[in-house]
Amino acid sequence: MKLFNQLTDIISRNIDWPDEIRPEDRLKDDLEIDSLDVILIINEIEDEFDITIEQQEIRCLSTVQDIADKLRQKLELKAVA
Repeated sequence: MKLFNQLTDIISRNIDWPDEIRPEDRLKDDLEIDSLDVILIINEIEDEFDITIEQQEIRCLSTVQDIADKLRQKLELKAVA
């Protein structure tokens, strides 16, 4: 759960969202995150966790849970490397 809290902190810093951010929240429809916001959020995630998320991977991210899953996947790959 700590990882998810770190992720929601990053999202909150990049958008003006007063409510709780939930895993099922859709980036565009629920949180009103546009493509520029997504790039800023992903850049901060990459810096914070020292990972890289490719452009084609970003296109597949539609919910907060999608981002959390991708982050976990990248961190697991990094741990194995």
